[in-house]
Amino acid sequence: MNCAICGKRKAVYIARVEGTELEVCEECAKYGKILKPIKKIVKKVVVKREKPEAEEFVVLDYAKKIRQARETSGLTQEEFANKLNEKLSVIRKVENGELVPSLKLARKIEEKFGIKLIEMQSEVSGEELQHEKTEVATLGDLIEIKRRKSH
Repeated sequence: MNCAICGKRKAVYIARVEGTELEVCEECAKYGKILKPIKKIVKKVVVKREKPEAEEFVVLDYAKKIRQARETSGLTQEEFANKLNEKLSVIRKVENGELVPSLKLARKIEEKFGIKLIEMQSEVSGEELQHEKTEVATLGDLIEIKRRKSH
């Protein structure tokens, strides 16, 4: 809150100036009688920052890995599906890359066939995401280029 007289500085006192109580800064307090200091209300705000959580995801080349695991085991798609207690249509779509397996199915395949299908990825910062998605120059990119050229 600013001083009621000069408006420039932070008010620190309540003073009576010409019969009126005003909130004034230290300099303007001399124009009246200081009644009391302004109590500072301190609000303590606790901001909890969540740790970036690692997220599990199925690897991009899951279809190839699953097909190789099945073929190495000498199983048909139908036998493979039966071992996993899954529908044949699901296994076909997964092997063709038409369906990303759920984490539950990926874990079952990992356990039964000893392949790595799930990886952990920590949260990516906004800046990294922006650079991954940006394909054309932004105004910020142009300013950065201009700065580099001028130095």
